[in-house]
Amino acid sequence: MRSWILVVAVLMSQIACAQQPEAPSSPPASTSTVGVLAVSRISGIETLTSQKKPLSGIPSDAGLPLSVFVGCAFNATSIKENEDSFSSTIDLRVRWRDSRLQYPSTDTPRGFYEFRGEDAKQKLSEIWSPEIGFSNSKDATIESEGLRIFPDGRLELMRRISGTFVNPLDATTFPFDRQVLTVEVMTKQRSDQVALCALQDELNFSKVAEGVRVEGWDLGFVTIKKDSTAGWYGEASDRMLIRLGVSRQSGKFIPSIFIPLLASLLIPLLAIWMNEAQGGKFVVDALELANVIIGGLFALIGLNFTINGEYKIIAFGDNTVTRLFGLNYLALAIGLLVVVLLYRFHVLKKLFGSYVQEQTFMFLSWAIPLLVIGMGATFILVALV
Repeated sequence: MRSWILVVAVLMSQIACAQQPEAPSSPPASTSTVGVLAVSRISGIETLTSQKKPLSGIPSDAGLPLSVFVGCAFNATSIKENEDSFSSTIDLRVRWRDSRLQYPSTDTPRGFYEFRGEDAKQKLSEIWSPEIGFSNSKDATIESEGLRIFPDGRLELMRRISGTFVNPLDATTFPFDRQVLTVEVMTKQRSDQVALCALQDELNFSKVAEGVRVEGWDLGFVTIKKDSTAGWYGEASDRMLIRLGVSRQSGKFIPSIFIPLLASLLIPLLAIWMNEAQGGKFVVDALELANVIIGGLFALIGLNFTINGEYKIIAFGDNTVTRLFGLNYLALAIGLLVVVLLYRFHVLKKLFGSYVQEQTFMFLSWAIPLLVIGMGATFILVALV
């Protein structure tokens, strides 16, 4: 009986606890408080989404590829023709636009902000700039640089660069040749990211500095041509070929090269002219004329080594000088054959008689000189044209 009373007491206590009212909760927030919280959250989202892209990223607000304008002015220049290269100090100008850098025009009375030297390097490290290099130079170094930022977001980067640029020369018409000195400006970014361009303003900027002279050459105009370089996976990068036209001053080569070459052409001709046919016989001994030709051969070999050592650019390949050397060797060979076969062994006399030999000698006396002189003149005229 007592146990049942205890069970009933426990049940009654549990029912009493279950029916106790809950502690009052905090009053609900008012409508204004909820509105403030909502506005705060929305404002935070707007702030996050309205943040500008990092300045180190490529400007893409106007679409890609980004137009980058390149110009180049030539200063001190020297041509190393034996090394197929030239050394030059150039002023490279690169322009582009970044709207993230716009500012009120009233901020600076000069119309632009300017940074030079270390300040320019520091500013370039904070913003995006095109990665410009040279595909035909490995030792190009930046001597100085400056950066200008205009109110509308335009940027102008100027760099003075010195280096040696690989530039194969065409010596086909040496010494009347015209060459093109090329600075190959390229960007490391893909062509779908950065497009190198040149407008009339770049052409006006790209010129030879006043007072610049290159020894032995006359300087011409600067031209710009757009090109591209192949990369990995079929990608390509833009390249600008900035070319300076030059023409060789050929006057100094006439006494040192052409007069000796043309004079040596007379040696085999004199060996033919110095003889005379009388009664089917030749007056001058063939051995004496052969000595003249052999002496001319050794003189020509010495002249060949001297010129090739001084101007390595013409040592190999087809050009006016090598053609004249070839003509000299050919004339000496013909003269030696005439002396040996006609003057020494009288081959034509033995085969066809004295009359044929005499008429052949008269024909060769004017035909060979006409052929040699005509070919020499042709080689020179072709080079001049």
